[in-house]
Amino acid sequence: MDPSKAPLITLATGVAVARTLRGMNIDARIKWPNDILINNKKSLWNPYRSKC
Repeated sequence: MDPSKAPLITLATGVAVARTLRGMNIDARIKWPNDILINNKKSLWNPYRSKC
């Protein structure tokens, strides 16, 4: 995979997670591409950490 595409994958994953949670009637929002807020509190979700 082209490393320059990583931010797009992170954003798309965040959108998918937030939409899925909202579909389950959980108040989920994206604060930053890798931060999901649940009931206005930051969750522990982080799609990945690169050590390259």
